[in-house]
Amino acid sequence: MSIIIPENVTSIPTYMLNGCYSLSELIIPENVTSIGNYAFQNCYSMGEYHIKPTTPPTLGGSGVFTNISSDCKIYVPYSADHSILAAY
Repeated sequence: MSIIIPENVTSIPTYMLNGCYSLSELIIPENVTSIGNYAFQNCYSMGEYHIKPTTPPTLGGSGVFTNISSDCKIYVPYSADHSILAAY
């Protein structure tokens, strides 16, 4: 299952998709500035996160991405000087 969060969303609440075992891909739009703790915890089938903001969202805690697959890929915006990647 793939989810695209709508462009008008600016904050992802705590526990939003916690334990969503069938989730395999998530696209987080540019406008997201914060992600609540445990928002994506225990999403064991997650294969890819596409995080679009050029400034990394503030995380509500260290549990946001816990217990996801070790081969999960996290994509962030490209910048020629790698400054965006470094910020993440």
